[in-house]
Amino acid sequence: MSRARWIGFLVIFAFIGLAACTRGCSQTQSEGNDVLNVDRGFQFPPGFPPDPGEAGRKTLEGIDSDHDGLRDDVQRWIYARFPNDERKRKALRQVALWYQFNISKEFSEQDIPKSNKQLDRALTCFMEVFGEGVDSFVDMDYVKAKFLNTFERTQRFLKNDAIFDGTTAGPTYPRDGTECEQ
Repeated sequence: MSRARWIGFLVIFAFIGLAACTRGCSQTQSEGNDVLNVDRGFQFPPGFPPDPGEAGRKTLEGIDSDHDGLRDDVQRWIYARFPNDERKRKALRQVALWYQFNISKEFSEQDIPKSNKQLDRALTCFMEVFGEGVDSFVDMDYVKAKFLNTFERTQRFLKNDAIFDGTTAGPTYPRDGTECEQ
């Protein structure tokens, strides 16, 4: 499946979900905002990275004070979203790390294989943990919203994503116990 078709598939899932919501979804826009802001006021364990605040929005890379490869604001949100479910946190982290990689520099064709492999593994892990139904992709959309939270980040992501037109991508990573990072 081409990357464009796979992204289109995810968009269709999102539209189906939105259509379903118009016919009785219990989540309001306010509840959606509550989910996106679940980390505000959350009591994190000792030693957790502090909230980077507006300073974390000043660069494409943001702030990663603990040097674990993921922006602190996204790391905090993932933890607060699923404080009692490590598998879901790890699956969302893999998706977020793919976004991180995809805005880390201006891409060339040489970056396609690494990005596709990382995406395949992240999607396979995500579907293994969250399931493959429409509702499960909502959390992927939340990660995307949290990650692409500035014009510059969104612009870089879209510019890099355009390089992948015509390439193949999708959940082809085998479900063999290695799809989720340990």
